[in-house]
Amino acid sequence: TTFTIDVEDTTKPTVENVADQTQEVNTEITPITIESEDNSGRAVMNKVEGLPDGVTFDEATNTISGTPSEVGSYDIIVTTTDENGNSETTTFTIDVEDTTKPTVESVADQKQEVNTEIEPIKIEATDNSGQGVTNKVDGLPDGVTFDEATNTISGTPNEVGSYGITVTTTDESGNVTETTFTIDVK
Repeated sequence: TTFTIDVEDTTKPTVENVADQTQEVNTEITPITIESEDNSGRAVMNKVEGLPDGVTFDEATNTISGTPSEVGSYDIIVTTTDENGNSETTTFTIDVEDTTKPTVESVADQKQEVNTEIEPIKIEATDNSGQGVTNKVDGLPDGVTFDEATNTISGTPNEVGSYGITVTTTDESGNVTETTFTIDVK
């Protein structure tokens, strides 16, 4: 009597859970290694979906790495499959945040002649996320205005005095930088 024993692998591979991640935009992440194995001891294949722009998965090293370039919450799906087609799915989240204040070039204190047009002052501000910023300017002398579209202070001061100017720069994530300078009108 002869008979055949078919040995099948019907067990899913195991995958270590990956903790949810919080990362700063435009800052390289700490590499994340996908730890997975199969009960047969044979190789498994990992597929990763949902990564933020700038972050990649290297199948050879099973490592997620890179520099996320956009703020957002990303649901990552890791599908691990063994040679027999058994698969396991695990998920985690990468939250990409912007917690860095915008950078604003300082403006030198100004001395201006009353009833004389000032040299326009451009507010130069950038954000680490690459997204836009808004500027608000308080304390300008009468006759001098701030144009939000061009980020320029201009005009003709019509009253003598010393004016403390405050520029409040806010990025899209709500991070704020305040800068100050003085316009002395003589």
